[in-house]
Amino acid sequence: TQSDGSPGEGFLPMPAWRPGEILLDIRTLTAPGGWQTGDELWVGLYRRSDLQRVAVLSGGRGADDFVVVPAP
Repeated sequence: TQSDGSPGEGFLPMPAWRPGEILLDIRTLTAPGGWQTGDELWVGLYRRSDLQRVAVLSGGRGADDFVVVPAP
């Protein structure tokens, strides 16, 4: 499952973000068959202008363009 869309329903475009700023953008994801123990969410961002993935800071497992968090 996935959820694509502009942050803040379009009112928080990435070019307006400032270093250190914390933004909250809530997404609801429904896994086909429901979430199971051991399932993971891979979370990443991409620029709409060129569809290139954006590097993220990861405190856990993941690459430089996504983070992995346990499913709810």
